Amino acid sequence: DPSNDNERFNSIIRLELVKEYLEKAQDIVKKGRIQDRDEHVKHIQISKELNPKEKKFCLEYLRELIAEENFSQRVQFVQDPRSKKYYTRIYTYEMKIVKKINRCTRCNSKQSDNKHCFCVVLYLLNNLKSSDNEFIDKLIQNYYMNQYSRSLALENIIEWVPYECLKDIKYVAKGGFGSLYSATWINGWVASLNEKSRQVIRTGPKLVALKLINGLNEQNNKLIEEVISRIKSFSQLSHGIKCHGLTKFPDKGKVVLLFDYMENGDLNAFLKCKDNNLTWKDRFTILKEIFSQLSQIHNKKIVHKDLHPGNILSNSQRWFISDLEFSGPLALGDAVKKQVVGVLPFIAPEILCRSEYTQASDIYSMGMIMWQLVARCYPFCNRKYDINLAKDICNGLRPEITSDLPRDYQNIMKSCWDANPSERPSAETLLRHFSTDLEKMSCNKQVIPELETTFSRSHFHVANETISVTHEFVNLPEPKNETNLA
Repeated sequence: DPSNDNERFNSIIRLELVKEYLEKAQDIVKKGRIQDRDEHVKHIQISKELNPKEKKFCLEYLRELIAEENFSQRVQFVQDPRSKKYYTRIYTYEMKIVKKINRCTRCNSKQSDNKHCFCVVLYLLNNLKSSDNEFIDKLIQNYYMNQYSRSLALENIIEWVPYECLKDIKYVAKGGFGSLYSATWINGWVASLNEKSRQVIRTGPKLVALKLINGLNEQNNKLIEEVISRIKSFSQLSHGIKCHGLTKFPDKGKVVLLFDYMENGDLNAFLKCKDNNLTWKDRFTILKEIFSQLSQIHNKKIVHKDLHPGNILSNSQRWFISDLEFSGPLALGDAVKKQVVGVLPFIAPEILCRSEYTQASDIYSMGMIMWQLVARCYPFCNRKYDINLAKDICNGLRPEITSDLPRDYQNIMKSCWDANPSERPSAETLLRHFSTDLEKMSCNKQVIPELETTFSRSHFHVANETISVTHEFVNLPEPKNETNLA
């Protein structure tokens, strides 16, 4: 049967045939010419003698050479059935190395400035602190073995931290998904590995944030698994607030997450403080840092779902988007997933009408944050956050814009909160815009007059929630733009 022959042809890899393509790839990577790499990729893609599986094999091999500088390695973590200790079984494929690569003398794996070898993973696996919960212990073991199948970024380590390793625990605030505490982690997190003793070196005492999430306890395996899965997904972002581990409040049985502590608080508190004078350069710097992270998040096909000033935090050096791990309701069933959660003025109108969350709904939230950076108060702060405001937002109500704002800034805000999600710009576009404007300001090629306007703001409505809450609005009108903005 010709069709069976064709299917069989497309499912095999003829090693002798692909060998010349692989050798060519080695030679190209060794020479380091990007143009040659691109031409070889095209040559593989249009080849008539290679079947689809062989093309995929050759292209993946070329990518591997480029990414690992001619050094491809896979590791398997194996547990000795008697001693229960872990060891590594490493499979290495190595060609001639163009430049010297720093490798571990024991496991021969590649090391770099921010990554360590498999010995760190072995140490962590063999020195796990028990949570007294077999399910949690197994999740952390699997996290190590799956996350670090190549090499280990120390900043991405999560551990079970015994409660007695924490001191000076203090309540800080209530949030939309739980409560926030501060504490000192006595030993701190893993900083490096001693090459001789094969022991990890810790930072010493560190101030950390403890996040207690509603419903997260040691009996709720499904929720614990989802939280760790989210931490794993977001750990690869280059700029983000790092999660260092989990612990448990012994008197409550609540599982708590440990994060970097942001000593300068959130954007909302920063804007409320009259001592913090904001120039246009300050505003553009804040927006550039936020859009830089948001573009990374969106490039990974992730939607935050709950952006507001309370989730924008600072550590005195830069601003961070927080609560990615809890963006949107945590999985407790389909009914919960369909709930609308957030701070009302920052929720896109299509979300209020129960449409799906999209990256454009994050951009709407950023438009409101842009407005708050100028007004220094919450949007619609003189109104009650209720169904009447939700209806007005769907009918096109947006915050007041005064004429002394720069025209470009006005236009960007308006495009961000357009009722039609497809008309909103991308995070990447907005990052380019604010990066360019900052560069012009630094070179004195652009000067924007500082603001003197005081926006009209009656006293804040005392019943309004400025943390994320669940909204259950029904029968809202179809979102539309309004030409006369209030």
